[in-house]
Amino acid sequence: MIPDDLIPEFAEPPAESSPGPFAGRSDGDVLRLALVDGRTFEGSLMLVGGMRFLHVREGGMTGRTEGPFTAGDVARLTVLRTVAEVRAERLERRMGEPVPGTVRRTRDGYEARLELLARLVAVTGDRRRRDQIECQFDALADEIALAKTKRTWMLAAARWARHSNAEPTKLDFSGGDMTMAERFQRPRPQDFDPDPAVRRKRPVRPPHVASDPRSTYNMLSALRRAGFKARVSVIGEITDDRADLLVDFPGGKGEGRFLALGARRTDGRMEWRQMWDGNGTRTDETRRQRSLRRPEYRTFLGVLAEGLRRPVPAAAPARPEEPETEPVGPAL
Repeated sequence: MIPDDLIPEFAEPPAESSPGPFAGRSDGDVLRLALVDGRTFEGSLMLVGGMRFLHVREGGMTGRTEGPFTAGDVARLTVLRTVAEVRAERLERRMGEPVPGTVRRTRDGYEARLELLARLVAVTGDRRRRDQIECQFDALADEIALAKTKRTWMLAAARWARHSNAEPTKLDFSGGDMTMAERFQRPRPQDFDPDPAVRRKRPVRPPHVASDPRSTYNMLSALRRAGFKARVSVIGEITDDRADLLVDFPGGKGEGRFLALGARRTDGRMEWRQMWDGNGTRTDETRRQRSLRRPEYRTFLGVLAEGLRRPVPAAAPARPEEPETEPVGPAL
């Protein structure tokens, strides 16, 4: 252990009684300092440990640092630009010339303007101008706190629309890569609402979706009530009109894992199909064949066929119930 008398003491810089000409100045303000010794410096103010430095752009690519300066060193201080003005100038350079048009601060107005900017990003060839328009897109999306994954979706959907009229899916954007799929999330109509309380609300399902026993959300509930572990696939999604669900049998993936794929047909009816989720190896094929013989598989098919139309039977063995007593009455 080092004795106390051998530990060097580091003296802190003496505190000034008054900041003098530096009063009210913020870190990042651009100043011109005329010192009492006749020297003059222009640069950005840097506040470090209670001391004041000036970052001067002259003297190399990264500039140099002068100081520290005390109130007594300064004969005259001139504010060239405040830090707020500096940030505004940087943002203006990043955004470039505004895209023509006005923004209506309504749900439809935000959505329409963001879709317009996303389309312009997709078709603009000049990289610098493309970056400027995307900066305008982000600045507008910041006003409604639109999630990064939903911004990425809108930009990708605009690129997709250049070569396809089909509605894109997360699988289209990710190419089946789970890591890439996590970057995309389809925006909901309420995500563009200027009211934060509305954006946070649970979406209300349309009547035809809420009443449909085989709709996407009702099917998800039916599978879970039946004892299956059902959730949205990482590379898929769930909307009112389509769903990509990953379904594990009771007992886990080793007992059986299927994909349940639902889509609304042109006549308005939901259509569901299932497929095995495996890697195609011999061991996986043996596991698939074993799963197809399980009673849970028949229950799984029954749920896909019925949805929430009737009480869903449990996939796991249930405790036997007492038989119901037949009513007593005259024979007919």
